[in-house]
Amino acid sequence: MEPRPITVPSGPPAGFLAFGRTGDRFRLREDVLWSPLLLCIRFVRRRCSDDAPATATDTGTVDTGSSVDTGTADTGSATDTGTGSDASETGSDGGTKVDCATYCDKVTTNCTGANAQYPSKAFCLNICARFDVGTAADKTGDTLGCRLFHAGEAATDAATSCRRAGMTGGLTCGTDRCATFCKIAIAQCKPSSGLISGTPFTDEADCKTKCAAITFSSTAGEIEQAKGTLNCMQYHLEASYEATDGSSATVHCPHLTTASGPCKPL
Repeated sequence: MEPRPITVPSGPPAGFLAFGRTGDRFRLREDVLWSPLLLCIRFVRRRCSDDAPATATDTGTVDTGSSVDTGTADTGSATDTGTGSDASETGSDGGTKVDCATYCDKVTTNCTGANAQYPSKAFCLNICARFDVGTAADKTGDTLGCRLFHAGEAATDAATSCRRAGMTGGLTCGTDRCATFCKIAIAQCKPSSGLISGTPFTDEADCKTKCAAITFSSTAGEIEQAKGTLNCMQYHLEASYEATDGSSATVHCPHLTTASGPCKPL
């Protein structure tokens, strides 16, 4: 049998690749050997196709998240501010400011007429500096915090709360009226320069002994100038704090007695 002649086609048939020198044709099956260049092209095209949607999705997600975070932060801030304001108004421990300005505003606003505790706000501010501060949670004890609480309560119950909010504490913000009276009196009537002339006691212990012998009138106002009473002496003690230069103390410290002066019984 004669061998068949080999026909060399002018170009590669479909599905075949051709390469080599001009005039020489070699046929390679595509499913047997891939050109590295085609592999590279296919790889790059596939990566580009995969990356494009992922990039778009990521960008969208970031934008949406930013919008949500910003809204949430704004809402939270507004809520916190409201809560702080409510706490201060209701007098709870979380936001009440325990200071003399706040206290004197409340006690001079809510306690007036027969329930007045100070002749004026100026007197209150000068005397308040002698109080132990305490805390906003105090409802008893000889502290500014206790007096501040009851000064607020006086808005609806002045008859009961104003005495408690006053200088000597109404046996609630301090259980010993004379102890509070004498602490404040000594601080004003016996300054670092020495006892003010005419003051009817020599020290705090002497003041307490003499004070205990004097009657406090529960039917008179806290600072009413009722003769022969501790109420009258409390008025003059507060009056001694009117001026900060000591001039008021010089006039009123000698009146802290019922043995003589304006508080002496008729």
